[in-house]
Amino acid sequence: MYRIIEQTIGQFAKAVFPATCLLAGLLVCASLSAQSNSSESPYTRFGLGRFDPSGHASNRGMGGLGIGIRDARAVNPMNPASYSAVDSLTFIFDLGASAGFYWAKEGSHSSTRKLGNFEYATMLFPVTKYAGVSLGILPLATAGYQYGSVQPIEGLDKQNYTRIYQGTGNLNNLYIGAAIEPIEGLSVGANFSYLFGTYNHSRRVSYSVGTALDPTISSRLELDALRGKIGLQYAWQLANRRRIVFGATYDTSVKFKSKLFTEQFLISNQQIVEHLHGDTVRGTGLYTAPEMYGLGVSVDFSPRLIAGVDLQYGRWSDASFYKSQCEYQNQWRIAIGGQYIPNAEEIHSTKQLRYRAGLSLGNSYLKLPTTKGAEGYHQLGLSAGIAFPLVDRRSFVQMSLEYDRLIPTNKDMISEHSLRLTLGLTFNEGWFRKLKLN
Repeated sequence: MYRIIEQTIGQFAKAVFPATCLLAGLLVCASLSAQSNSSESPYTRFGLGRFDPSGHASNRGMGGLGIGIRDARAVNPMNPASYSAVDSLTFIFDLGASAGFYWAKEGSHSSTRKLGNFEYATMLFPVTKYAGVSLGILPLATAGYQYGSVQPIEGLDKQNYTRIYQGTGNLNNLYIGAAIEPIEGLSVGANFSYLFGTYNHSRRVSYSVGTALDPTISSRLELDALRGKIGLQYAWQLANRRRIVFGATYDTSVKFKSKLFTEQFLISNQQIVEHLHGDTVRGTGLYTAPEMYGLGVSVDFSPRLIAGVDLQYGRWSDASFYKSQCEYQNQWRIAIGGQYIPNAEEIHSTKQLRYRAGLSLGNSYLKLPTTKGAEGYHQLGLSAGIAFPLVDRRSFVQMSLEYDRLIPTNKDMISEHSLRLTLGLTFNEGWFRKLKLN
């Protein structure tokens, strides 16, 4: 018995310790340097911010590919039908964090910000040979911005005032899901999610006159709701261990339960000197998110090469937001990517490195107010990734590097670039395997 416990602890330490230290370091650096901001964009002032459909580090390295991906060694909540692919003798735990940089340009003005955040924590385990269960927490949407404009004060020479806009927030997805393979090749899965989050926004006018009071409006929005997600996958087996996997997903629409607290006050020397007005609005259905659809297909030249394409579509024209200052349009996103393994059956870890690459293109669900009417933008993403096997050759350190460019439809709008490094740990342990004693 002692030998069994000793081998189990030793195997765990060898597999997890190096990657855990590396990941912990990234988490600390990201939190300290970027104050846990995974988004930095003036556009996130509107709606629910920026949605991140690109999944785990393994998905992000392939351009956000996941609907048609079926991998027995990875957690893939992008399609809950994938859970039934898990090996009946393994337990998978996956967590990740990110850090990066953001650049914005408007005319001759530009700015640079740091980004960083804890991203996700998920697990997957089998319940039978043909069924698996997953649970975890994922980011769904984020908001983060700080910008302003300087204007002269009429009637006062060389005196200005500054309009300052600030905001942070996020919407999280806490889920539990399951999948089953009722007949060979066909898998059906579902996620049951609790969505929750808080958004803080403020608008302030700051005067250069020392004795002036700065009027400020701040708001705090709390949201929560339940949501369902259904997924299907069909694996069509071909000759020579090759297969084509077809995938489809459907997310239900959401009516959020909301609480909006708004306050107006005056500030002097960074202190509130007078409260002017406060108001609280509660309701259900004042903020909604629409149905989402996804289709994907991947070609698996097992065990070395996987390539695929995903298409996602959201009916955001049906969404509603209380006292919205922008318009909403239907959103689409296409992702193309793949993965290459030199030799998955080779015992040497360098031959088991997983190389990934992908690209994505999509439009915004927002149409923002401009001098030329409501305008949106497009997003172009390029990504690359790599997975390093640990000593047990089942667990991996996952890395992905994503470049994202926001291209506005109106050249007078702000253009953005961002570079994000995601580091993840996929811990795959054979909990149900019998250990052999020497």
